[in-house]
Amino acid sequence: MSQSSKPSPDKAKLLDFEAEKEEWNVYRLEDGTIVKVKAALANARLRVNEKGEPIPNPDGTPQYEFQFETKVRILPENRIITVVKPPEKKPQPPGMYG
Repeated sequence: MSQSSKPSPDKAKLLDFEAEKEEWNVYRLEDGTIVKVKAALANARLRVNEKGEPIPNPDGTPQYEFQFETKVRILPENRIITVVKPPEKKPQPPGMYG
């Protein structure tokens, strides 16, 4: 395969950002439980060519890539939850090397 036929790796410039406003979407279930959901930006990137210039979309706007985190809070009507502790680890017998 010749050098020119290899696909070039995608390049992107990492963009720094700060949240100006993040709000929760709030839902009440029929049992009274409140569910709060928020999508938060985790990463923003601008697609660039080999020269570091933005790669445009067909309409001329820059190509961006985004990654989001979804945050969920569930609040029972009585606000009481049961916390389950993980089981204690049982000591393992020594293996072949110890």
